[in-house]
Amino acid sequence: MAVVIKTWGITLTNKREAKTLAKYENITEPDGMGYQVRVVRKGKERSRYFSHKRYGGKRKSLEAAIEWRDEIRSKYPEKAKRPVQSTTGIRGISRTVKYDKRRDITYLSYSVHFKNADGTPNNKTFFVGDLNVISDKDEQKALRAAKKFRRDFERTETVQMH
Repeated sequence: MAVVIKTWGITLTNKREAKTLAKYENITEPDGMGYQVRVVRKGKERSRYFSHKRYGGKRKSLEAAIEWRDEIRSKYPEKAKRPVQSTTGIRGISRTVKYDKRRDITYLSYSVHFKNADGTPNNKTFFVGDLNVISDKDEQKALRAAKKFRRDFERTETVQMH
């Protein structure tokens, strides 16, 4: 099945060609008369416009835009993402102890954190039980269920994990 994407005056007909669009990241053509480059670092936007007329055509203005973007990216590198902290050591699964004042009981549960297909954060909780009554076997069973749920969602393309 062919994917047809028309952009930058180029028609891409398959997924391999669509991957080449990554080299145009941070570059848009807002008005058809030039390319706009926007790079944001630490909340500050660095932006520049490359007119087709001034640079002698679309290809040359795009080349200049890519060159400037790469220069800005090297001058202001992206901050490294901090490692994921987890109470279980498993990405996206946390062990939670909650106290219910009304019943005067402390509960244990495992939560799986993920993003829905539309990007909204969500979680699913696997309840273990009263912390004073549960066994190790109960806890391991809930953890296995949480891991299975997480694995199943990682395999689907409709949910994006975080």
